[in-house]
Amino acid sequence: MKFLSRLTTSLQIVPSVLLAASNYRSLKDGFVIDKSNLRNDAKTVVKSLNDNIKKYGYKEYSR
Repeated sequence: MKFLSRLTTSLQIVPSVLLAASNYRSLKDGFVIDKSNLRNDAKTVVKSLNDNIKKYGYKEYSR
């Protein structure tokens, strides 16, 4: 009987958990946003490389 009593007490929280609104990021246009972020990252890398080439030239680095 104790088991059933504890079980019903524990299950009382279920409706409030199921009805609680969760704050998740919208997945709408997720791939479009990722594509844009990757493109911007690539532009940043290329700009940095080009700036360093202009600054230091095409030098070979010893290994």
